[in-house]
Amino acid sequence: MNAHVHRLHMLATTLPLLLTAGNCAELNAQPTQYLHATPVWTTPDGDAGTLSRAVRFAVDRSGRIFAPEPTESAVFVYDSTGAYVGAIGRKGGGPGEFQGTCCAAFDLKGRLWVRDPGGGRYNVFDVSGSTGKKLRARPLFVVALPHTETNLWVALTFDSTGALFDLGYKHDPNRASGSRLLRYLVDTTGTVRRTFELPPQLTDITPPFEVKSQIPGGTRTMFYPQPYGARPVRADGPQGDFAMAGSGKYEITWRRADGSVRYLIRREIDGLALADAEKRHATTGLAAIAKEAHIAVSALPFAVPARKPPIESLQFDYDGRLWVERHTALGAPNESDVFLPNGQYGFTVVWPPLPNITFYGAARGRQVWITTEDRDGVIRIAKLALTPAK
Repeated sequence: MNAHVHRLHMLATTLPLLLTAGNCAELNAQPTQYLHATPVWTTPDGDAGTLSRAVRFAVDRSGRIFAPEPTESAVFVYDSTGAYVGAIGRKGGGPGEFQGTCCAAFDLKGRLWVRDPGGGRYNVFDVSGSTGKKLRARPLFVVALPHTETNLWVALTFDSTGALFDLGYKHDPNRASGSRLLRYLVDTTGTVRRTFELPPQLTDITPPFEVKSQIPGGTRTMFYPQPYGARPVRADGPQGDFAMAGSGKYEITWRRADGSVRYLIRREIDGLALADAEKRHATTGLAAIAKEAHIAVSALPFAVPARKPPIESLQFDYDGRLWVERHTALGAPNESDVFLPNGQYGFTVVWPPLPNITFYGAARGRQVWITTEDRDGVIRIAKLALTPAK
């Protein structure tokens, strides 16, 4: 989500889309249906249950929230009303213990998976005994990460057999980037059943500025993105589906688990012009990049762009719907176009004026859960209800 609270920016009365499935193309022009995301509750601010950062949390069928808390190496649990219930795990390397936490999800059997980055593994729990404000979590087993990449805080998704799709980079000296992004299918024993290489996003992006410098013992490579520049965006969904795009163009490729194209979603829309405040922010960002790289601003490979990319982010939700968040005008509310599992347009969500909203795909039916962060850095989880615009 954008960091700004925005003014309403209306779409045209129709949303033209081109959907391609295999060799069949169909042009759709249908009325835009707006739904407003209205706050229902927000977790309270207190010593117990306050998160140190926003992370990918999981929501079970009863509405309980299981939120990884990295600083405490635990998982904070909230009931369906947002009240803090307790914590699962603690710092350590034993069963049910963590060395940092991120990325929680429920598999097809209702077991809770939580990534343990420091331990290089996943901890899996049985939480079926938890009801209301009673918390019961039993460690079941651990699954080793099939790679050494611990900085990708991605969604955890599973295939029909319960095997986990995981992402990680693999070193490749023959690539200009020095690595390949791989997708692993890992079963509950930690056995890698299959490995896929994800296609790189080469179009509709502004490549980051790469700076190499010598440090004791080797070379350090830093990548600096263009402020408000177009970048690769992706999302991982149920049953291994994933979506990719370059944010500089409203064209999303929705793929099956094996990489074949399921849908191609297009919309003819240009990015909005940067406001004066955004131009000043981008100018400051360029100066900071040039200072760190020890070069003049004029020597950077990019400048302040005239327009923002049309796409901000992609997310799949629990129902297999794809959410496409668009960049909106400064002062306008954030909006997301939601596409159904059959690739058809469903509705457009207008987000509320909560500060620093982050949506990780935690949505089911007309219920949505997000994180929000105030000016003091306090992070809360909020539940929203999708209601028709009046």
